[in-house]
Amino acid sequence: MLGLGMYFYKSKPPSNQTLCNYVPPLMLDKNDKQSDCLTQREAEIRSQRVSNVSYKLGLAFRKEETFYGQITIKFTMNNSQNSQEPLFLDYKGISIKDLLINYEPIDPYEVYQGDRIIFPKDSLNLGEENVVSLLFHSKYVNDGEGAHKFIDKDDSSIYVFTQFETFYCHKVFPCFDQPDIRASMALTTVSPKDWIIISNGKENGFIKPQDPEFDEYKSLVNQDLLDSFSEEFYIQTYNETPRITPYIFSFFCGPFECIQEDAEIPGREDPMTFRLFMRRSLKKDALRVKDMFLTTAIRGIHWYSDFFGYNYPYEKYDQIICPEFEHYAMENLTAVAFAELYLNRGKEITEYDQIRTIYVVLHELCHHWFGNLVTMTWWNDLWLNESFATFVAYLCYAGDPVLGEIFKNNPNLWIRVNLEKEVGYVEDNFSTNHPILNEVSSTDTAFDMFNGISYGKGCGFLQQLLHLVGYETFSEATKIYFKKFEWKNTKLDDFLDCLDEANDKNPGKIYTDKISSWCKTFLTTKGVNIIQGELKDNKFTLTQTPSPHSDGLRHQSLDIYFFRANLVSETRPILTSSTCPTTSLSHCYPNTTFFLLNHGDHAYIQSYLDPSTLKFLCTNLSNLHGSLTRAIAWRSLQAMVVNGHTGPLVFIECFKNNFMKEEEAILAEIVLKIMNEVIEWFVPEERFEEVTFEIFEILYQGIEKDEGYERLQKMKILYQNYLFMFLQDRDHILKSIEWLEDGYIHDTNGKRIDTAKLGPDHQHLILKAVHKSPYFNSKYKNDLLVQIIGSEKTDIAINLKLSCEALMPFPETKASIWDLITTPSSSLSSYERGAYMEYFFNREASEILQEYFPKYLSHIDKLADCSNKAYVIQFISLVCPKFGISTDFLQTLEENLEKHIHDPLKKSYCRAVRKVLETFQKSQRAREL
Repeated sequence: MLGLGMYFYKSKPPSNQTLCNYVPPLMLDKNDKQSDCLTQREAEIRSQRVSNVSYKLGLAFRKEETFYGQITIKFTMNNSQNSQEPLFLDYKGISIKDLLINYEPIDPYEVYQGDRIIFPKDSLNLGEENVVSLLFHSKYVNDGEGAHKFIDKDDSSIYVFTQFETFYCHKVFPCFDQPDIRASMALTTVSPKDWIIISNGKENGFIKPQDPEFDEYKSLVNQDLLDSFSEEFYIQTYNETPRITPYIFSFFCGPFECIQEDAEIPGREDPMTFRLFMRRSLKKDALRVKDMFLTTAIRGIHWYSDFFGYNYPYEKYDQIICPEFEHYAMENLTAVAFAELYLNRGKEITEYDQIRTIYVVLHELCHHWFGNLVTMTWWNDLWLNESFATFVAYLCYAGDPVLGEIFKNNPNLWIRVNLEKEVGYVEDNFSTNHPILNEVSSTDTAFDMFNGISYGKGCGFLQQLLHLVGYETFSEATKIYFKKFEWKNTKLDDFLDCLDEANDKNPGKIYTDKISSWCKTFLTTKGVNIIQGELKDNKFTLTQTPSPHSDGLRHQSLDIYFFRANLVSETRPILTSSTCPTTSLSHCYPNTTFFLLNHGDHAYIQSYLDPSTLKFLCTNLSNLHGSLTRAIAWRSLQAMVVNGHTGPLVFIECFKNNFMKEEEAILAEIVLKIMNEVIEWFVPEERFEEVTFEIFEILYQGIEKDEGYERLQKMKILYQNYLFMFLQDRDHILKSIEWLEDGYIHDTNGKRIDTAKLGPDHQHLILKAVHKSPYFNSKYKNDLLVQIIGSEKTDIAINLKLSCEALMPFPETKASIWDLITTPSSSLSSYERGAYMEYFFNREASEILQEYFPKYLSHIDKLADCSNKAYVIQFISLVCPKFGISTDFLQTLEENLEKHIHDPLKKSYCRAVRKVLETFQKSQRAREL
C-alpha cells in the first residue's frame, strides 16, 4: 500500500512497455526509512537554486485504482553556494516514463528513487531556463493524503478529491513540493464523460469526441494517457493559475451537483459566479445550508477587500463539500474543500452549528489573502496563515452588517472565539507544547503544527494585539502587508515590520512602544499563564503564575469584572507584567465582594475563581449579565478541574444549579460539551453512572417543559440533541427504545411530545446505546439496527453499522475488530477505520476489554516504527481508553515512550503518545480529588 514506506525498483523496466501497462516491480521495506520527508535545510537550499517555475500538467482520471499524467516543468536554476547539492523533484508514485531533461532522454531507473527524481548534475543549465517533461502513473488513496477516492454506496458514484497540505502534492504528480517555490499551473484533464472536474483555474468547458475541435485538444495529451480509457472520455482545459504554492493546488472529480449564485464584488465590473458543489445524493442537504456558504462568501469578500485594502484577486470562488474529508476544510485556491459535517445531516441546525459553519467559510476565504496571496516561507511560520485566518474571520463575522442581520447571532459570536482559544489552552497545558513560532525541522513534523497553538493560541495573541493597538492600526498593518508582499512568501519579521509601520502612522496610538518587540516575546515563548486574584480591604491583587510548561510571565492588558451579590458591577483595566508576578488595584467599587478575571476575554490567559466567588457562582452563575461573562466563568471552573485545582464534582454541582436557567443556546451547548468531557475523563469511575443518570434527567425535564417562547424552543432542541449522549442507565435505554419505535420522545406519563420528534442523529445515538449495553443479545441489536436503517446504503448508515459493531460487548466481536484496527494496510478507509476505533473501548464491555489494555500498549509501542503517520495518529488519539487506567498501565506507557524519545525520526509519534499519557495522568489525578 502506497505510503507505508519507501518503494524502490528491483529491476529496470522493460524497454517496450508503455506507461499504461507498466508497473515496476516494487519491494516494501518498512524499516528502511521511517517516512519520506523534506527537511527544512533541503527546502532552503532548493529555493535558493530554483526560480521562475511553471507547470503544464495533464491528468487522465479513470474510475479504476490508478490514474496517469504528463507534466512539463520549466524553471531557472540559479547559482548559489549550494550548487553542488543534488537538485530533485518530489514524487511518490507508481512509475515514471519518457523523462526528458532539456529535451534529452534520461533513464528513469537511474534517477527515480521512489520519492524523488534526482537530476543528473550535467543535465541542467545554470542561470538559464530548464525544461523537464515526463509521464507518470499514480494511485488514488483512501487515507486523505493525496488524491482520495470515495465510492458512494448509495448510488455507486465515484468521487475523487485532493488534500495536499502539508506534503502530499507529490503523491499525485512530480513537483517542487514546498511552500516557497511558487509556480503557475496550466491544467488539462481527460475524464469519464459523466464526471465534472473542478480545479483552481476557471474551466474552459468540456470538449467531446463529436466536437470539431476534439482532435486539436487531443494533441495536447500524450497518447498513452488517452489509451488508458476503455470508455468515452472528455477533455477540458483550465485558465492558468497565478504563481501559487503547491499545497493549494487541487482537483475534484465526480458527478457533482452544483448550486450557484452571481454577485457583484469590489473592483470588478461584471458579477462573479459563486458555486457550491456536493455529491448528487446530498443536494437536498446542501440546499438547507446554501446561504451559509454562498451568502457568507459573498459578504466575506466585500469585508475582507475593505479591511485588507486589497480586492479579491481571483477569477472565481468554488466551495466543494467532500465525503470522508479528514481536515474539516482546506483553502485550495478558489476551490475550497469542506467536510460533509457542515451539512449537519440528520439534525436540526442549532445556533452553534450555524456559527461554526459560517466561521469556517470565512476562515477558508480569509486564507485567499493570508496563505494564498501571501504564504509563509516554511511551516514554522504557519501562524501567518492559520492564526490570522482564525481571528480575522471572527472580526469579519462580527463586523459585516449584512451577515449580522441575516444570521442574528453576533452577540454570542465571541463565545465561539473563547472556545477557539480554549483549544490553545488545552495544547499549552501539555509538555509537548511549543511557541506559536516554532522550529519545524522537516515535513515529517510539519503537520504537528496544525494544533491548538497555531489556531487557538494564535487567535488569542491577535485578539490581545488588537486590544493593544486598536482596530484601525491592525487593519492598516494588513494593508501594508498585502501591498508589499503580494504573491510572495514571508516570515515573522515581515509582518511585524508592517505592524510597526502602521502603529507609527497612528497619531493617537494606544501602544507607544515598538509593538513588534512585544509580539516577539509572545510568539517565541511557550505556555499559558494562570491568573488568580485576591480582594481584601478594598484592595485587589492579581497574581500571574507560569503554568508548568510555560517560559515565563507575559505583559498583557485585561479587564477585571467586580460585582456584588445583587450583580451591581464595575469593570477595571489592569496590566500584567513580564517581570513581576503581582499587580494591584486600589479603590475598587465599594462593598464589592466578587470578581471575574479577564472580562471581555481580551487576554490569552487562564483564570481561576477565588473561593468566595466560586461559592457564589455555584448557585448564581446563570444570573451574571452577558453571555460572554458567563462563558468566562464556566471556562475558569473548567480550567480548575482540568488542572487539578478543584474536583470535577464541583463542576457537576454548578451545572445542576445553573444550567437549566441558561437562555443562550450557544453557551448552553458549549457547557454541555464541557460537561461531556468532564464526565468522560474526570468524574470518578464509581460516580460515572450516577452522574450520567442525573444529566439525562435534567435534559429530559427540560424537553418536558410547557411550550413557550422561541428561545425556549431552541433550548429544547438543544436538550434533545444532547440527551442521548448521556444515555447509560438501563431504564433510560428501555424508555428510549419505546420512543424509537414511536418516533417521538414521550413525557413521564407516556404521552408523545409533539415537538420532540426523533431525527436520524437521535435514533443513531439510541442504537449505539443499545449495542454497547450488555442487557440485549446480538439478535435483538441487529434486528433493531435493520428496523431503523433498513437497506440504507449511505456513508452515514454504513458508519453507524461499523460503530454499533465496535460497541458490541462480545469477545468474538472485539477480537475481529481489534485485528482490523491494528492492521494499517487494511482496505478500510481512514473514515471507516475511525468508526471502529472510536467505539472499541466502552465501559459496558470493561470485563471483556481487560485483555486489550496490554495489547493497546504493545501496539502503540510497535507504531513507533510504522511510517503510515495518518494511521499512527488516528490509532493513538481514537483508541485510547477513557476508563480503567491503572498506575501500572501509565508506567508501562511511559517506559515505552522513553525507548523512542531521543529518536529524531519519531518526534511526531512521541508527541502523540506523550499527550495521551499526560491526559491519562490528569484524568487519574482529577478522579482522586
